[in-house]
Amino acid sequence: MSEKFKNFLVTKRITLGFLFAVFFVLFASPPSMLFFVIGLEVVIFGEAIRIWASGYLKKGEILAVNGPYAYVRHPLYLGSFLIGTGFCIVAQSVNLFVIFLVLFGLVYRYSAAREEEELTKKFSIEFAEYKESVPLFLPSFNPYETNVFSKFSWAQVLDNKEYRSWYGILIVTAVLGIKLYFLYK
Repeated sequence: MSEKFKNFLVTKRITLGFLFAVFFVLFASPPSMLFFVIGLEVVIFGEAIRIWASGYLKKGEILAVNGPYAYVRHPLYLGSFLIGTGFCIVAQSVNLFVIFLVLFGLVYRYSAAREEEELTKKFSIEFAEYKESVPLFLPSFNPYETNVFSKFSWAQVLDNKEYRSWYGILIVTAVLGIKLYFLYK
């Protein structure tokens, strides 16, 4: 894959996520109540992970190793994956889920690699030790042991613009809820 295409995926990942959400809303079938509730629980769990991670992340300032970062190196991506999976459950569409998996895999594979290159440059030894102890995407049950301590901050969540994710979730949920309403009306 060309470097130019990889760069496009990494720099436009948020835009691509919103475009997929529009595509998703257009092509998702009206959900059943059961799958709407189950999928929405997965979405909420994914967003809770993103909020938790955003409250510890101070991009470019310190290496985040507390909160969810003690269990997984990319909790924001894990949360995004759960959000996308939850909406695919709501839609009950294997085709949308396969498209989501391919796009997510492409985008976040290169995004994670780029971030880890930058963290290696900025926090060399500290990041190498962290990387050796904490899994990339699937959480460990044993937290990373460190003497560095930081606290969760709602101000940091807002600083990291996590509200953009909230807006997207609310819009997609509202559209799917409207489809559900008209299905049962």
